[in-house]
Amino acid sequence: MQGLRNALRGFVRKRLFPLFGVRRIHIVGCARSGTTMLHYAMLAFDGVVLSTTESDVGLDPGLGQSLGLVWRAMTTRAPVHYVTKRNYGWYEPDALRATIETLRAEHIGVLLLVRDPRDVLASRHAGAEQSEAFYVEPSRWMKSVAAGDALIDAVRHAVPTVTVRYEDVVANPDYAETRIVNAFGLRKNPRLQSIDKLRDNVRALGIGVDMEQALHKLRNFDRNSVQKWRSEERSRSHVLDLLSDDSPIAVSLHDFLWRHRYLPGAWSASARQQWYASVESAVTREIPTEQPAQPPTKH
Repeated sequence: MQGLRNALRGFVRKRLFPLFGVRRIHIVGCARSGTTMLHYAMLAFDGVVLSTTESDVGLDPGLGQSLGLVWRAMTTRAPVHYVTKRNYGWYEPDALRATIETLRAEHIGVLLLVRDPRDVLASRHAGAEQSEAFYVEPSRWMKSVAAGDALIDAVRHAVPTVTVRYEDVVANPDYAETRIVNAFGLRKNPRLQSIDKLRDNVRALGIGVDMEQALHKLRNFDRNSVQKWRSEERSRSHVLDLLSDDSPIAVSLHDFLWRHRYLPGAWSASARQQWYASVESAVTREIPTEQPAQPPTKH
């Protein structure tokens, strides 16, 4: 019986979804990068239906929900976009290979959310500010970044993809929205505000939030969440320790910060020294803006 259900689910998703205009978007990114918030922020677009839990795209949506999505597209005569969010362990090799296979076979778009790793690695759960433990281990961050890069490289020529920075959702939501719209053919809901107004939009729609526990509380994107690592001595020390040598995590952090425009220009030895000096005394939070890419110099 289960084999029959799986076969029917595959038929609906591979044949009926394209026929009736049901499209899919899968959100990936490291823990504490804002993936849950962005998942719910996607409600700002017309025709979006969200998964209610973190998901394996090979299993979600199931047969019953798949048929429901087709029925909605048929009755509304408008595209339906089903949005899922990566589950825990998505970056492990076997899980990543299975995800890539499903994305390509079922033409599922990918939205990779990135965030300044200094904020990610200095993050602690709400209410745990006095804890010595940081939420994301450096090894987990490295695995997630490598998996995100590998996933995009594997599917970029087969399905729609876009990489969005958390900081742009916060500071320049119109720009972030435009990138998402252009990638997936979405339309903004004219009754709702920009995607950074998560709490306001959810309340305007009058719906519940199934993953609210992961959000800690339903809230809008907040500018104070950007470069928050600078504001507390323990966080600053933790970040500086991670960046202070030529270990694999330090090399990965430097590369990521440069590639995603969190550091302007080349990351030379002199630039590194100047940056350390500025961080040791800085407690301000400046939202990083997009910088033109420049080739890194050897040091």
